Amino acid sequence: MKRYLIALLTLLIRVAGDAQEIGPMALEGRIAGEHLTMEMRFAVKDLAAGAPLSVLEGNVAVLECDLPAGVSLDPEGLKHRLVFKGDFWHRKAAGDVRVKFALLQRTEGDKQSVSFSVPVTSTRRLSIACDREGLDVVMPCAKDVVREKAADGSDRVSGYLGFSPEVSLSWKTAVRKLEAELIASCEAATLWPSLLARSACGPCYPTASRRVS
Repeated sequence: MKRYLIALLTLLIRVAGDAQEIGPMALEGRIAGEHLTMEMRFAVKDLAAGAPLSVLEGNVAVLECDLPAGVSLDPEGLKHRLVFKGDFWHRKAAGDVRVKFALLQRTEGDKQSVSFSVPVTSTRRLSIACDREGLDVVMPCAKDVVREKAADGSDRVSGYLGFSPEVSLSWKTAVRKLEAELIASCEAATLWPSLLARSACGPCYPTASRRVS
């Protein structure tokens, strides 16, 4: 009985030790023209070799990323996962993660909207900078939403995400409805396929390396 309890305790400690952790997350976006780009930043701990960690899901195109050494961001369907292959001496990775991505937008009249999913962490702050005044930004997924002026004079709308992985927001443009529809349809027809093709080419590898434990 004593041996059984020791074996069970050892197993529980080993499982707890393999737990992957994601620290507080910052989601910062910028509306430029009719398009939104996002940047996601967080720290990952105990990313185990052979145990992919899903960090982003939706109709997104990854533009660039900075990852811990030995880690790649692999696409799988609508998901993007952190993958650490490791070796005999390095079984876990840790470090800072930064992912910049564009999103496929839905157009309804003069309103643009996007949605995607990220892991639930202790704190997730969503912040959107606007390239002009008059944009009506709505964040139904966020609490304590405030609008303020950024250091560069632009409008910034910020809030904190709740317990759902889904992130959704919308905004109404400052141009006339007809112009918005023409711009959105033309730019989406030319820009999005090229971004999606770039994202589908394969894993995103870091432009800078950080520590491996």
